[in-house]
Amino acid sequence: MSMFFQVKTQGKIIYIDIVGQWSECEALDFEQTMHSTIPSLNGGKFAHLISFEKWGLSTPEVEPIVKRTLAWCVKQGLSISAEVFTPDALKEYLLDKSVEDTKGELIIRRFNNKKVAATWLAEMGYQKVAPLVPVTPSSSQ
Repeated sequence: MSMFFQVKTQGKIIYIDIVGQWSECEALDFEQTMHSTIPSLNGGKFAHLISFEKWGLSTPEVEPIVKRTLAWCVKQGLSISAEVFTPDALKEYLLDKSVEDTKGELIIRRFNNKKVAATWLAEMGYQKVAPLVPVTPSSSQ
């Protein structure tokens, strides 16, 4: 199965699609992309809508990279996260582990579709106000 991610920005929202079973290499590519994307938001608070609908889980080496990346994002201003996936106990468990270090600093809600997630972000003050700007066409192995 191919694995990749796609990152786009729109205003103060980062849209992320995660696909396939992630390895350490993919997680490091993602970390680098986030480090180059967030400065383009010009500071301040921002949100992300991240889809795990097609995520095929990941290898154990990915967890510390994701935790490190998320902690860095929070330090840069990530304040709200809308996670999208069909209810799945294993995904929920793994996602809970990845955010445990930032729970007090980050508002996280989970949704089963992107439209409802986007509506919640708008209610929280993060509306689509600018065109969607692709950051990465995709990264793949």
